[in-house]
Amino acid sequence: MDIASAIGRSRDDRDVADPARFAALHATLGFDGPGPRAGDPLPPLGHFLMFWPATARDGLGEDGHERLGDFLPDFGRTRRMWAGSRIAFVGHARIGETAARKTTVAAIEAKRTRAGPAHFVTLRHEISFAGRPAIVDEQDLVHLALPAGPPEPVVRKGEAAPEAAEAQWTLETDAPLLFRYSALTFNTHRIHYDADHCRLAEGYLGPVVHGPLIATLLSWLALALGGGGRPPRRFSYRAMAPSFCGETLAFCADRRDGGADAFLRLPDGGLGARGRMEF
Repeated sequence: MDIASAIGRSRDDRDVADPARFAALHATLGFDGPGPRAGDPLPPLGHFLMFWPATARDGLGEDGHERLGDFLPDFGRTRRMWAGSRIAFVGHARIGETAARKTTVAAIEAKRTRAGPAHFVTLRHEISFAGRPAIVDEQDLVHLALPAGPPEPVVRKGEAAPEAAEAQWTLETDAPLLFRYSALTFNTHRIHYDADHCRLAEGYLGPVVHGPLIATLLSWLALALGGGGRPPRRFSYRAMAPSFCGETLAFCADRRDGGADAFLRLPDGGLGARGRMEF
């Protein structure tokens, strides 16, 4: 399959917003009080717990992810990364409802980055709940070519995170947290649990904290700080640098321009991610 023929391809999935998954995430994060129940509004980015990629075992690639060459072109041996999303909340969604998702390959672009050649893929997810349009999520994925030999170590370079914020919440990451989130999203990507694969095959320091988990927590903090009872209208997220198992992460947010800006501060003071919530 070539790139031109892949653009515009789509596939459909169905799922149920299972209350047990959201209650399990509530417990995993150590939140007080009862977890979400059927009939409650779907929390922002709750769709990340849905539409499990139930790929057969022989359909997985070396990295544990779905093998390329079917829905997306085969880009060769790559480091797969979720760079961010632009999410619009266009209707109501509730836990317990049946949902449908149409995924379309919106764009694929080959670029040469400082780390080497890469393909940038945009997937557009249109999600309905109980037959009503509810969420539109445009996801940006990066497939960075890996060398045939040992990879260059991933070094975090970039801008520093702000030192202060109006709201801050910290999370101590560990192996059980990453395991549980992988289980809740049926994510078999080895960068989240296989330390040898992380170091030897992809150049990471160790298992990587899931980008969707970071985005979800940034969106929740932004909503709690700036929502004032208003429903979210749009959330955008951009990953800046990886975070690793064992690190304590600071989720931060500030009210700004009628919405809320959120960011992830890494233990070394670097900026791990940015988010923006609009109401």
